[in-house]
Amino acid sequence: MRTLTWYIKTLAAPLVATAGAGAFAANLAIGIDNITEDGGVLRIAVYEAANWLDEDPAKVIAGMAYDLADREGDEPVVVNFDLEPGEYAAVVYHDVNANHVFDKNFLGIPKEPYAFSRGFRKMRRPDFEDCKFVVGEDGAAITLALRG
Repeated sequence: MRTLTWYIKTLAAPLVATAGAGAFAANLAIGIDNITEDGGVLRIAVYEAANWLDEDPAKVIAGMAYDLADREGDEPVVVNFDLEPGEYAAVVYHDVNANHVFDKNFLGIPKEPYAFSRGFRKMRRPDFEDCKFVVGEDGAAITLALRG
């Protein structure tokens, strides 16, 4: 069984936005809140059920790295993705030292803040159902509150 930190660490690889055939029709706005440090990079990934936390970064439906040097003030960061309507789940971590690694201590406890959609907070690998949300034809807006 792989650990929660292993799955989050897979986001350290370059995120590749991929999509199936068809027109993108809906906007997903993801707000990232509770950012306690100004430096580093936020690494955000959106998944479908079939590829939830897949170790292959090419299977991320939408993803990006947001350099916090671009942030103005202390407001939450908002990123937007164009997606087909459907069910998705999202994860973000704050790569504080921008080393492309989800850092943890010698006990395996995360040293960098992270968050899953729908506020999932248990110390186990979440199922897609734990984190899923719906993007309708009119889009959706969610907030991920960093912890750690």
